[in-house]
Formats: sequence, C-alpha cells, structure tokens
Amino acid sequence: MSVKQIIQSSTTVTSDECIYTWTIKNYRLIKSKVGEKIESPKFGVGSDDKKYFQLSLYPAGDTKERAEGYISLFLRPVIDSTNKSDKLIYKCTLSAINNDEVVQQLTLHDDSAIGKGWAKFYKLEHIDKLISFENTKSSIVKIRQWTE
Repeated sequence: MSVKQIIQSSTTVTSDECIYTWTIKNYRLIKSKVGEKIESPKFGVGSDDKKYFQLSLYPAGDTKERAEGYISLFLRPVIDSTNKSDKLIYKCTLSAINNDEVVQQLTLHDDSAIGKGWAKFYKLEHIDKLISFENTKSSIVKIRQWTE
C-alpha cells in the first residue's frame, strides 16, 4: 500500500521600524580624546519582542590608527546575554542634521548582534557644518528590523 504525504509550512517575516533622534546640546563644550565616547540613551524597535539599540559617538575618533581627524559613530544592539536571539537582521540609515538639513547620511545592513558603524563618519575639519546655531548636534537613526 502506498502512502502519500503532503506537508506544507510557512515562515512569516515581519518588519518593525523606529525613527530615533539624538541631540547633544552644548556640543562645543565637549573636549574628548581619541577613543573616548558618548553613548545615547537606549531605544527600542518593535512592539511584541522589542530589541534595543544604542549609539556610540566618538567626537575625536574611535582609534588613532583608523579615525584620527574624524568623528566615529556606531550603532550597537543592546543584547541580554542570558536571552540572546538567534538572529538580528536590520537596516539602518544614520543621518547627521543641522537645522533640519541633512549634512551626512549613511546606510548599513547587518545580521549580527555585534553592531556596525563608521570610524570615519565625518571629518572634524568640517565640524562647523554639523553644529547648529544653538550649539547642538543632532543625529537621526531610522532603523528597520526584520524577524522570522
């Protein structure tokens, strides 16, 4: 006797999006050395299974060897080591703005829980283009996360 099996399965991929604005007031008062960072407050993407992220800004560059003379900017997932997800897939657009004008914009895709960014995000010699008349520097992160 023959047996016929029909098996079906499906995976649903969902996408959550967050637009996060981080403004640093009195930016010109920052006197940092290469390797010193400023971290944004944590922000979450998603509703049911929220994933948290954080920006790390190095006003004088993250390392002397690769980023001296530049502002370095990184997006890092905030991972609970006791509850690691199998996969974290996201697309991120990071924009540096001055008085609602986009001065620098970069996009990345990542599928790891380590985080990514740019060691040479913006040249320090052009810093005046980033800082507003109110002495603030703002970054906008538009992040879309996919889950299975």
